[in-house]
This record gives sequence, structure tokens and C-alpha cells, in this order.
Amino acid sequence: MRTVVVVHALVLSLLLGGVAVAEEETSATAAKKVPWRGSVFSYENTFSALSLSKSVDPTWNPYYAQSLSFRPRFYPLDDLYIGARLDLEIELTTSDDTDHKREWIVSDLLLDVGYWHKVLTIPAVGVKVRPSIRFTFPTSIVSRGRSLVMGIGPSLAFSREFKLLKGNVLSGLTLTYAFRPTKYLHRYAYAQIDVPDQYCMNSSRPECQHRGRTNLNWQMSNYIGAKLQILKKLSFSADLFILNGITHKIPAQTYEDILQNETYKGPGSLFAVEESAVNHRASLWAIFDVSYDVLDWLSLSVGTSTYHPQLSPDSSYYGPFFNRFTNFYFTVSVPIDAFVDQVQSWAGRGKARSATVANAKESKPAQP
Repeated sequence: MRTVVVVHALVLSLLLGGVAVAEEETSATAAKKVPWRGSVFSYENTFSALSLSKSVDPTWNPYYAQSLSFRPRFYPLDDLYIGARLDLEIELTTSDDTDHKREWIVSDLLLDVGYWHKVLTIPAVGVKVRPSIRFTFPTSIVSRGRSLVMGIGPSLAFSREFKLLKGNVLSGLTLTYAFRPTKYLHRYAYAQIDVPDQYCMNSSRPECQHRGRTNLNWQMSNYIGAKLQILKKLSFSADLFILNGITHKIPAQTYEDILQNETYKGPGSLFAVEESAVNHRASLWAIFDVSYDVLDWLSLSVGTSTYHPQLSPDSSYYGPFFNRFTNFYFTVSVPIDAFVDQVQSWAGRGKARSATVANAKESKPAQP
């Protein structure tokens, strides 16, 4: 069963053209200022809510997948970062949209450039402004089938921190809003299909092969998020992405009429197709997450992710937060800078222990 796999630390992206959320540096990484701070590696398990009940649908189609996410980040300057993201996913249940069983799926490559300077703060209200820009490159098989060349999406995020109680219990709340318009550059307005269009005489022509679903021309992404610090190492977050896509407008076209129906006028006759309307696609993506920092270099999180179209097939509205598209996930995340510090600490203790043993041997009196 094909659904959207969420690696929560993206929030986003997901996947997939969403809005990047400004992540604040921890006090430890901010003090050390290592150039790779903010880099994360994560491993996730995801299964659909429908997998828990065989009686929900006439045909039971469970979904369980695992994914790896690589999110390196580099700071050439203290306030300027360059980040990337690439995910690998494998469905362990029977997949509906891969050619081979348990086939690894590669996501699109995302490249982010952001500028987070303390000067970019709105006075009096204390709202931090975080500008960034994202470039999407078609490394996934889906984007290549849609003839995507590149996606370009600038973003502007606004966040405000509120101090709640003193101490480590309910210490703070962070609210964030972000907006990202993304322009997609395609070679063709339609996605590629396996069977050429029925009106095309020559199936090798590109315009005959690319007659699938209309590609998105623009996508407007709005993000609203809240993070509550329950304890020093325990937090709860709620995130909502509101996605509105605008498809390409297809000009009027003509094809060779080979169906020989009422419009057929002999060999070489043409079949006219009128100009298409610009379609609007609306989707919602809701994420609820509970995270716990087990160690400085290890974080665990569990939650739900619901990515779905706004309307159901009968034109009614899906529930915005939990519905038939809801997935449950469990994620293990490793901040690279904290992990490197831990490895160096282990290595330092090992060297110190070896030096202590060597000094003890040297100071031991010789046997008579």
C-alpha cells in the first residue's frame, strides 16, 4: 500500500516540496560552533493505521516500511548554512507501485541555503525571521517520470518563543509559521505513462509518452507549528502543512486520428484537443510527535503523520488530522555533531586509560 513515509526531523519535507522549519541550535552546539552542527542521520519505521484492522476495507492492504534519512548541514559562516537531504525507503509489505519486491526507493535530493542571523528579529514582539531557499533535484523515479528538471522554492519562517514555568517542567512553547512558494520546471506538462496515448500514431514521440497526470507548475506551502517543552528532554510538537498546487495549463493540440470513429476523415486526418483548464490541488499534512532525548547524541520520537488530499472521491472533506491516510511512526535520530563529540570523548578516555596503564608499568620496581 503506497502512502507517504514521514521522517519527522524534516519538519520537514518530506518530503516532498514541503516548507522547511527553522531549527534552533542547542546551547551545546551553539557554544562549540562546529561547522557541521545541525547535521542529522535518522532511521524510521512506519505503518499505516489501516494495517491494524482487516475489516476496514473489502480488501486488506497493509503497509509497513523502513527508511533512512541523511541530512548533512554545513556552516561556511556563523549565520549562513548549506544543507541537503536524501532519503531511502523500503516497503516490507507487498508494494503496489514498485517493479520488485522490497525495492529501495530514493527520494528527491533537496538542497537548502538559509541565513539565520539574530539581527533578523522583529523588535518589541521578539519574532525571529528565518529566510531560506530550497532547490529540488529529480533523483527519485517519480520525479524523473514527471520530467522534472528542478524545483526552486524560497521560504520565510517566523517563530516566537514563550517562557512558561520556571524549572524543567513546561518550560517553554515555540510557535512557528512559514510560507514557501515552489516553482517546478518540467520538460513536459504531463507525467510519463507506460501505454502511449490512444490518439498517437507514433508511440516513440515524447508527446505521446507523456500523457499521464498533469504536473504541478506551482505549489504554495503554508506551515503552522507548535512545540511544547514538557520536560528538559521530553517535548511534544504539532505541525500542519497546508499545500495548494497549481497545474500546468495545456495549450490546444492536434493528433493524428487513428481511431476511425465519427471524427475520422481518412489517413492523415487530425484530432483536435481543446486548451485545458488550470487545475487546483489541495492537500493537508498533519504531524503529531513526542520526542525524548535519551542521550546528547540520541533522540527517539513516536507520532502520527497524515498526508491526504483535501477532498475524498465523493467530494466530502477528510478529517484534517486523522483519517484513512494516517500513519504511525517510530524514529531514531542521531545528531552528527553530538555523536562526534561522544566518540572523541570515548577515544580520549581510552587514550587516558592506556597512558595510565603505561605509566603504572614504568613506575613498577624491577623484580630482583
